[in-house]
Amino acid sequence: MKASPQPLVSIVIPTYNHAHLIGRALDSVLKQTYANWEAIVVDNHSQDGTKAVLDAYRDERIKVLKIHNQGIIAASRNLGIRSAKGEWIAFLDSDDWWESDKLAASIEAAGDEFDMIYHDLRIIRRMEQKSSRHLSRSRALAVRAYDDLVLNGCAMPNSSVVLRKQLLDRTGALSEAVENVGWEDYDMWLRVAANGCRFVRLDHAYGFYWIGSGSVSNPRRTLANIDAFIQAYILTDSAYTAIPWWCHYSRAKSYEELGDVAMADACFKEAWEASRKFSQIVRTAIRWSLFKCRHKRT
Repeated sequence: MKASPQPLVSIVIPTYNHAHLIGRALDSVLKQTYANWEAIVVDNHSQDGTKAVLDAYRDERIKVLKIHNQGIIAASRNLGIRSAKGEWIAFLDSDDWWESDKLAASIEAAGDEFDMIYHDLRIIRRMEQKSSRHLSRSRALAVRAYDDLVLNGCAMPNSSVVLRKQLLDRTGALSEAVENVGWEDYDMWLRVAANGCRFVRLDHAYGFYWIGSGSVSNPRRTLANIDAFIQAYILTDSAYTAIPWWCHYSRAKSYEELGDVAMADACFKEAWEASRKFSQIVRTAIRWSLFKCRHKRT
């Protein structure tokens, strides 16, 4: 019997001023053992030589689109998704990259049973670094995936996700609202979960997460994102009677970064009281103890 053809995977790669990095991402796509893919690079009118880097790639499977996204990366991803011809959508940030068997492993794991595949990514900090023991960790979801995502936070790094386009079409585009900047991917995973998405986590790190550009967290943005999540998913749903543990925990870390010791301490206390799992209790206890040692009065 003749084997069925491989389904087409559309890889959406938003980019802006990553001329020194995007080649690494595209090279990792070209090295995939899974051959039936198209790469859609959505360039936010980069000014750093990105065009010259992209022009050097002659593979007809690589397409380049232009956008002025006004700082809304979801707009770039949505353009890529609308232009995609594949049955599957894979997300890859232009500063991240994959192992050569990432797509093959993802499509094989999906079969007819699953709609989203995801996995850990290895954290890379230096250009010459080839691998790492440090992970951007994913999490296997409980049977009730939506509840797990609400109560325990985002479970999958964006550059690990492969998702059926049919499910995205049914769910709708990524949110381009300003208040969702920074958590638009998590918002999408919540919405596809509510739409019956069947998730599977691969027990291997099939990619690499780049944090070597000197980027730092934005604690004020984190606090705003948590408030937006609570407004959208907790206060509007009577099924949830309390703010989840991870919200308090993330707030505590953000307030500590901002130097607001009193608020950080209060949020660590709230995280402790909201903890329901042994892992949450241990994590909060360790972080809170270290916080108290750092800020102990002398």
